[in-house]
Amino acid sequence: VLRPLLDSIYADWDFQSDDAISKRYKKLYSMEDSLSIHWTLLEYFRYMNHPKSYNRDFGAYLNGDFKLGDIREADGLAMHWYARNLRILRHIQQITTSPDDRIMVIYGAGHMGILHHLFECTPEYKLVEFGEM
Repeated sequence: VLRPLLDSIYADWDFQSDDAISKRYKKLYSMEDSLSIHWTLLEYFRYMNHPKSYNRDFGAYLNGDFKLGDIREADGLAMHWYARNLRILRHIQQITTSPDDRIMVIYGAGHMGILHHLFECTPEYKLVEFGEM
């Protein structure tokens, strides 16, 4: 039932947007890739795990193909991207066996804006930021 709806929502999406903001994100990603060559892994992780990085990276999904048409693309983002992150949270809940469990979650930067929010709002977990350990 959901697959035909998603197919119709994503019919015009190619995830290769050529608008000005998407071009700026592509340059940013290229610059960030070069940082990983010149910085230590710890320096790179600190940069990528900064709250401004979470918000900036999530912002990439609110441009480009997101702006095709009227609101159909907002529905697509909600059904696909947000749901994907809710599933990640649910999988983590399923592997948790006791309140004393410590779980490290490593995901791409685009996920972290939503995952950060989900873990802040979930009372059964205490979110420990990178660098607080």
